[in-house]
Amino acid sequence: GGKGSLREGGIRVPLIIQGPGITADSWCDTRVVGFDLFPTFCEWAGVPKEEWPAELEGGSLVPLLKPKSKGKTTTPASVSRPREELVFHFPHYQSGVPPHSVIYLDGYKMFRFHDSGKTELYAIDKDMAETNDLAPQMKEKVEALSLNLATYLESVGAKMPTKNLKYDPKKPSSDRTKRGSSQKKRERL
Repeated sequence: GGKGSLREGGIRVPLIIQGPGITADSWCDTRVVGFDLFPTFCEWAGVPKEEWPAELEGGSLVPLLKPKSKGKTTTPASVSRPREELVFHFPHYQSGVPPHSVIYLDGYKMFRFHDSGKTELYAIDKDMAETNDLAPQMKEKVEALSLNLATYLESVGAKMPTKNLKYDPKKPSSDRTKRGSSQKKRERL
């Protein structure tokens, strides 16, 4: 997958930070997300945690950025978030993929495709290419993650998709995009 996809090729990208107190040429492989930036900035600004918004999803990246020797950290640092799981939710049709959500928890990544109800499960730390779907043999894990995902989406009031009866997954996404661009171009001429 690429940009706009919840496959690893779409959401696994490096975050590079440089600044005072951050060891040059150091790195870690801890998973972080954009909503971790707000609590990071709050911590850097000296805002006490008690004053952070109660509904805050992210956690501060400061533990990952503490001075260390060059190279990978020897002790895996972590980001402390209010929830253990990470969830990505795309309730719309995009990049040739129907609405779907992803949950990461305990080394697993599960996809839920909302149109079909299909799930896919990967041991993501061992299978970054998402080639071995474990859902058929790990039904209990799929049930547990599905419940966790549904509970999370409900708790944040996530918008759920409306089925698009005109959506054709066999039609290349570039055709859908080009049609709109070409039509607009003709209208201008």
